[in-house]
Amino acid sequence: MEFKPIYYKERVNVIDTSHPQFVKDKINVVNPEGYSGIVTLWTKPEDVWQELLERFPRLFEKDSPLVTLTSLYGNGLQRMLVNFAHNPQIQYLAITGNDRKVVPSFTYLSNFFEKGVEEGEPFGRIRETQFPVDPQLKPELFRYLKSQRFESGDLEGLVNFVTQERTLNPKEEDRIEIELIEPEFSDYPSDITRHHIHEETPLKAWMEVIHMIDRFGKNIQIKKGMRRTLFNLDVDIENPEPEDGDKLRRFKIDPRELWAYREDILEAELPDGVSYTYGNRMRKYFMVDALEEVIKRFKEDPNDRRGFISLWDLKNDLASETGSDSSVPCLTDLYFVNLDGKLMLTASFRTHNALSGWFKNLYGLRSIQEYVAEGIGIETGKINVKSRWISINSDSDEATSVLDVVKKNRKKRVNVNDPRGYFIIGIGGEGIFAEHYHPDAYLLTTYIGKNAKDIKDQLRQDSAISDSDHAMWIGYELAKAHYELHKELPEL
Repeated sequence: MEFKPIYYKERVNVIDTSHPQFVKDKINVVNPEGYSGIVTLWTKPEDVWQELLERFPRLFEKDSPLVTLTSLYGNGLQRMLVNFAHNPQIQYLAITGNDRKVVPSFTYLSNFFEKGVEEGEPFGRIRETQFPVDPQLKPELFRYLKSQRFESGDLEGLVNFVTQERTLNPKEEDRIEIELIEPEFSDYPSDITRHHIHEETPLKAWMEVIHMIDRFGKNIQIKKGMRRTLFNLDVDIENPEPEDGDKLRRFKIDPRELWAYREDILEAELPDGVSYTYGNRMRKYFMVDALEEVIKRFKEDPNDRRGFISLWDLKNDLASETGSDSSVPCLTDLYFVNLDGKLMLTASFRTHNALSGWFKNLYGLRSIQEYVAEGIGIETGKINVKSRWISINSDSDEATSVLDVVKKNRKKRVNVNDPRGYFIIGIGGEGIFAEHYHPDAYLLTTYIGKNAKDIKDQLRQDSAISDSDHAMWIGYELAKAHYELHKELPEL
């Protein structure tokens, strides 16, 4: 039988045994009619190939029992097993090389063969691991396959194992064809307590808020029903100027409602029948007009650090057993800072409805910021919104409509304007250099290394990059410089 993979068939490279050269990123096949394989785990397969070629050249001749020698980083395990099931002529599998604690490929492989799979929906797990596995893959399908682990230095034992006589002679009808189930995700993995958004304008920020909750949120049952939730969402809006009315309407946002809210939020009087308003809590409830006090303090000291306003009444909001969750403030505190002559506002929310509340609240915060900045006599700056618990009712018609609009209009553009500076990367002498410049264009540091990894490690140590777009761009530039210098792709 000839080796016929189901997965990675486009990567198969049958070598010329008169010149057995290893080709990176390929499945290098020595003898398609062989019956043995070698897996090098996380060790580079080309290194093992070269050492075997020098010491055991017969292993690379035309009649070799060796089909292929390849790595196994973990994520390719299921596809490798499918290929084994489709090629029952492969009777011996030698395992060598180094493993990793984070992704212990050998543990996954050996536990699959020796301990089996725990059933689950839609996927099971290899026993005593967290590795998910397609339910079609079962150890009993590989009764014909004998595997053995060899230390890196025991190449002689490895060669003796893969060159022993075959005892099986399977036929074409013995091939098993498996198409792996492709998982469908509604919940993408993340730390739901640690998301940060940095955008230029309110609409761009709001679209990112909706996207983040939809993609990374967790469904949590509360008294009102199921809510898709994130915790401690932190959003920076560099230019929180009100948006154009026509643009807002395209997003099904009524600008008249926003402008009415901007005005109402500054009102100190509490209307009849209303349990609270933000204006009342800021300006009258605690027997002080906190906005005027902040203005007064900053006029006396532009760097005053007591520009903090709490809207939370411990006795009535926390300790009281009457009233619903909606009868106490969602906005809990405000903090003002004079940053380089511009008034920055940080606002914290106890809970936040991302669909009906977040955007409206941002317009209210902008109104508060403008009022205080005008009173002090300085310009307005950025707004930071911290949402301790933010959610959407994803089953509602409103959510369906908003998500549809956001998906159609959200465009995540590349932005490499890192506030920590920019880089010029090139080749000098026998290595690579990366010049780190201040945003105002003066040189901060020059990093020098023999390869891309050296530079990458130095940048990480100095926390020189703050933005993921910038990091990807630098990685691309470092890879180009590395390839130009060494004529090969860099190692991680």
